[in-house]
Amino acid sequence: ELCLHGNTALLARQVPSAVRVDSWPSPLLLWKKERQIAPEERAGTSRRMELEGCSTSQEGERKEQRKGQLDEAKEPGSARQARGHQLWLRLRKSFRRAVEKIKNEEMKAAYLSHGLQHLRRITLPSPVRHVTHDCLQKVFVVLDAANILHVYKEDGFYLSSRRAPVPLTGLLYASRVEQFVAWDQSSLRVLDASFEVQSEVPSALPICCGLYSELLNRIVTAGDSNLTVWGFRYGSRNLQCCAMVSDGLGPGAIFSRLALDTSGTKPQRCFAACDTGAAAFDISRGTLISFKTKLHSR
Repeated sequence: ELCLHGNTALLARQVPSAVRVDSWPSPLLLWKKERQIAPEERAGTSRRMELEGCSTSQEGERKEQRKGQLDEAKEPGSARQARGHQLWLRLRKSFRRAVEKIKNEEMKAAYLSHGLQHLRRITLPSPVRHVTHDCLQKVFVVLDAANILHVYKEDGFYLSSRRAPVPLTGLLYASRVEQFVAWDQSSLRVLDASFEVQSEVPSALPICCGLYSELLNRIVTAGDSNLTVWGFRYGSRNLQCCAMVSDGLGPGAIFSRLALDTSGTKPQRCFAACDTGAAAFDISRGTLISFKTKLHSR
């Protein structure tokens, strides 16, 4: 039974099912029948309340965990977003620099070059001995083993052929005097544009090869243990020996190839190949710079 006495609730003894209100002076007492709760039911109720409290606390913990996980997920995302923004700014800057470089390069003059290209094949009845280029007439002159001179255009188109006036082993073109210079083993000859002999000069030593120095306007020949420099005279119709180098070369030095230093500086150098050796000359002064032998095994 539940007894209400003012603001205080008291358990009273069990009374009949009817509700009885006794007259009291003060305060008013109300008696109400209540169902008796068994101890097992009370224990179950307490257990349910404990479980509900545990479940509520567990759910709160799970909510806190989910909130923490969301916060953790948000933090890396923001960091990735910031890094992506930085990389994008860097890419934009580098792209702008690349565009500026391309524009600057496009405004510069372009110099295109390529290697050797095959234009045409020319077949001759006899082996080729020497080829020279006439830069004024823009033709190639070919001397073959049958002592025939063949003239071709720069694109390989055939123009003419004729027999050389004398037996020759080499031929070159002196552009500054517009003359051809030919040689055999014992002499040099000056030829005009029609391959007519203008003059002849003997050589004290055998001649194996020759070339023309446009910088010095000189003819350079080499052969058996010698290098000789020739100059034009008498209206470029004759040749005269200007210098001969033989000291320091040795008796067995037979030069077969010549090459000029075309750097455009004075004094001009010339290189000569001899078997497995090579020599360097100062053709401006007519002196030997160095001579090396047995540079390679072959």
